[in-house]
Amino acid sequence: MAQTALKTSLSLGIRLADQSSVFAPGDTITGHVFRGTHIVTPEAIVTVALFGRVKTKAISPLGNKSSRQTLIDEQTSVQTIFRGPLHIPNSPSPDEVEQKWPFAIVIPAHVGGEQAFPGTFTTDRPGFTSNDRALIEFGVTAELQFTENGTARMVTTTLPVTIRALSLDPPIADFQHVRHRIYGWVSSSNLLPAAPSFSMRAKMRFSSSTRPTFAGHLEVDSPTIIQLEHPDATPLRLRFVPDTKVMSSSGLYEVPGEIELTSLTMEVQATTKIGGDDADSPQATFTPSPVFMRVWSPLALGPGTPSLHIPYSTDNPALNIGELANLRMGYGGLIGKRFSQGIIYPSFAMRNINHAHRVVFNLQARISKEVLDFKWETDMDILPPSDSRGPAVAWPTNQALQSGSPSEMDEELPPVYQES
Repeated sequence: MAQTALKTSLSLGIRLADQSSVFAPGDTITGHVFRGTHIVTPEAIVTVALFGRVKTKAISPLGNKSSRQTLIDEQTSVQTIFRGPLHIPNSPSPDEVEQKWPFAIVIPAHVGGEQAFPGTFTTDRPGFTSNDRALIEFGVTAELQFTENGTARMVTTTLPVTIRALSLDPPIADFQHVRHRIYGWVSSSNLLPAAPSFSMRAKMRFSSSTRPTFAGHLEVDSPTIIQLEHPDATPLRLRFVPDTKVMSSSGLYEVPGEIELTSLTMEVQATTKIGGDDADSPQATFTPSPVFMRVWSPLALGPGTPSLHIPYSTDNPALNIGELANLRMGYGGLIGKRFSQGIIYPSFAMRNINHAHRVVFNLQARISKEVLDFKWETDMDILPPSDSRGPAVAWPTNQALQSGSPSEMDEELPPVYQES
């Protein structure tokens, strides 16, 4: 199953007004169809049309299955841009005799009725025994029909175009946060104050542990919706809640210092499910290489980067690392980075393709020279960019979030290390 390729020649070709354009639903594609080779005919017809289609191919031990779905029908978008006699003389310089026929085609805002425009998309899972693939493609095609010596003839040309998905709604204001509580701990003599008091030394002597233990939950208000190219940073809030019971039983009666955030990364994992037109068709599920993004790292940001500390008291507001790090995503990963980290398509579901996302966060913090590692995962709905210039509006909330506070998800609580 091949992607439609560029097909052009002096016999017939298409040039766009802006060859580098990436289009969006509702845009107008302008350009011209051209011919630069000799022709003499009393009747010629030049037509141009826009096409859009979905192609999938799934391979299984039960057999192979390919499917196609029309998104934009060429027959409904076709335009006749020339009709009449046509004479192009022979010339060593085709540019001097070239005939051009301008056109303008409007990209529909929706496909298949009210279905949102999915945008250009391609993904596959190549292999020795598997070549599953899914793609959504768009393009402009043109035809020249004419008669030559009484015989009907036709020449065609095709120009693929990239159309990115856009939301017609204003930018979202509700990122539908969910609260994760991830337990972490570390045991080390480094957690002791430089000069412990007499009472602290006495308490440590009668403690059941020979080394102090710092432990608690990292509370994360993590988004479950991210909109590409959103004008505002995506909120991501952090706070640490100490486990005073575990700490005091190990001889540690206060937080031994600031909890410094040393690293925060995101790994966007996409999963694509494809199938045929019927229930018995082979199905395929595959995951392309994840897109890795470093949200925060003092080393990566360079010398002079200020330290960030995770609050450990409810008296202090949570650390909004999303705002401080300007957490904004685009089709190429984090916005503001010098290079693209990969391709991120919006989440979508169609008859034969379902493209979903899950984001894995890894956070590293340091306290008294000791390192704490935390990891959490979130199913993420990645929305296309907004094409609106209006104010942000609330995205419809899930029932679990209608109270206005994030729902909570407790990660598994590991046993606290106790040295005998």
